[in-house]
Amino acid sequence: MCCSILPAILLTLLPTVTSLPAQVKCVNMTSRAEIRTISAVDRTRLLTEYKRQRRALGPLQFTKAIATAQLCEIVERIDKALAPQRMPNWDVRWDLRLPRPGDSVIFSENFFAKMRRRRAKQNFPRDAVPRGLNSHFRRLRVNDSLTSAIRASRAAQLLIMLYQLGQWKESEDNCSPCSRRSPMAFCEQRLQQCISRITVTSSCSGFSGIDPCYASKCVEGVCVPLHETPASFSLEPPKKKIAERAVPMTTSTSTTTTSTPPTDIVARLLDLVDEEQLSDGDNSTLYQSNSTDVLDSDSPGVQLMINDQNRTNFGEEATETAIQKLPQATYISATIATTLSSTLAPPINFRFDNPHFNRELLTWVYSFDDFLPYPTVYFSVMVIAGKYKPRPRPQRSAAGVTVFSRGENLPNGYTHIVEALPLDSGHVIRIPDPAATDTLVEFSVIVRTNGQNCERLCLHRRRYVPCKRATVRLSKYPALTDHVHYYKTPRQVINRLWKGAGYFRRRTQDAFIFTCPTRL
Repeated sequence: MCCSILPAILLTLLPTVTSLPAQVKCVNMTSRAEIRTISAVDRTRLLTEYKRQRRALGPLQFTKAIATAQLCEIVERIDKALAPQRMPNWDVRWDLRLPRPGDSVIFSENFFAKMRRRRAKQNFPRDAVPRGLNSHFRRLRVNDSLTSAIRASRAAQLLIMLYQLGQWKESEDNCSPCSRRSPMAFCEQRLQQCISRITVTSSCSGFSGIDPCYASKCVEGVCVPLHETPASFSLEPPKKKIAERAVPMTTSTSTTTTSTPPTDIVARLLDLVDEEQLSDGDNSTLYQSNSTDVLDSDSPGVQLMINDQNRTNFGEEATETAIQKLPQATYISATIATTLSSTLAPPINFRFDNPHFNRELLTWVYSFDDFLPYPTVYFSVMVIAGKYKPRPRPQRSAAGVTVFSRGENLPNGYTHIVEALPLDSGHVIRIPDPAATDTLVEFSVIVRTNGQNCERLCLHRRRYVPCKRATVRLSKYPALTDHVHYYKTPRQVINRLWKGAGYFRRRTQDAFIFTCPTRL
């Protein structure tokens, strides 16, 4: 008797644990709009009622309920609360027609407002959604990108409920739902099918004749926000000029008669870089005058600087500038100085440091403190000797290594090789500012010792693992950038190398670590 009752119990529990219904048939399926065709106010009302029902049942019981027939009761209660509207459905076919369904607008951050942000459960992913989701989608041959996007969504369980309310009738697969100019979907006229729009920073290549981006614009195959005007990344010398250096690169020994105490070379480089940091608003640069005197940025002489458009009429324009800017007492001397400089001094050139030839790389390399034709940011890397060991903490820093950053021609023209700043506990890398580029900056970090390249490891869950890509990509768009924390000045990098105090002082983990072979 026991053997006869056991199969009946298993058959009763099997749909609850291992499967999801392809479609909820216990509720009225008519007059249910697609979730992307309703207004933001209706989506907010839906979200509020969904959260109320979830709190009433409890998280664990609610997760089990949406995979069973109890879902019908939840849908009916939500329908009554949303009256005269009804709970919408989710037509997954709109997303499956995208090259990558995970880029659909339904998975964007602001699609469901007021949802508490949570991290995707990667260690135990089945705790967030019903157990039968994978097997159910596998039977329907749903793209894996869609399943992963559901698990990573802040409203995973709500999406599953809407998915089960979706209608899968071939006769209704036309452009009628999205023909009312829905901002989150468009109609593919050739096939007469609705397709979901894609989120910002997603790939929009492959669509001809229509822009598939939502609240953004397709630029060079990437959806770029409309409210942001990307700064053009140009490697040409900028036209605007600002005051000359406050600290020159080299100081003539003939002008000094007293000896100065030796200073730390790292501190000097940091001071120099801080004072020569390029402006964030435009690609401005500094230039060096032919005069041996260093002008103060607040002195009246700085006001004699002229822009590039008036260089041909140097004497007349500079005199007018001196009349307007300088006090009356200094007008005569300023005019005489301007006239002499216009007749005797050669034309002012833009100040860009020339690269030097590196015999190890057999190419031209810029020093860390050189002027570069683009705004820059900084981050740190650690170089250790020997193999990486998670425990104890990484070994001693490798000595006698050379570190460079090399551009990979993205954006176009960025192929500069720049030396890194060596420190006691790492190196500071200098790269172009991702905020000054249209899409992203791609570069590689070269670490060499004894003629050999060191292996690069990437930080993943507080451990370093082999990197999946040989290059590094940084962008102002989160979907395109690697997890690298960069700063505006090298001093900010150094101030964040360590955390804690005393016995608890620890070295912060960099985004990358390089392991160099040791001599036997």
